[in-house]
Amino acid sequence: IGTIGSIFCTQFVIQAISSTKSAASAKRATMVAFFFCMPIALAIGAIGVCAKFLYPDMKSLYAMPIFIQSMSPVMAGIVTTSLVASIFVSVSTVALAITSLAIKDFYVPYFKPTAD
Repeated sequence: IGTIGSIFCTQFVIQAISSTKSAASAKRATMVAFFFCMPIALAIGAIGVCAKFLYPDMKSLYAMPIFIQSMSPVMAGIVTTSLVASIFVSVSTVALAITSLAIKDFYVPYFKPTAD
């Protein structure tokens, strides 16, 4: 449940909402982000529930590594690759946020660019 609520605090969702031109577009961007993020939240919750069911004495911190060890090598490779891809996406959204903040806070006030 915490994942479902906190997923809307991530940088890419905030940027999608703040880059819109109207309140209606912001609402639409929020709903699109919700529908893209909901399967991820459900998958993360399902992994935790399945790991707890299969390994009841396990601490929650070790759920993902132990769950991956019990998978077939192909499936474990897909899951691990997906985790690495999600890290790269997070890094790229943070880089985009840093760039947009630098442009808004430093470039635009000091150089005052025009549309021409």
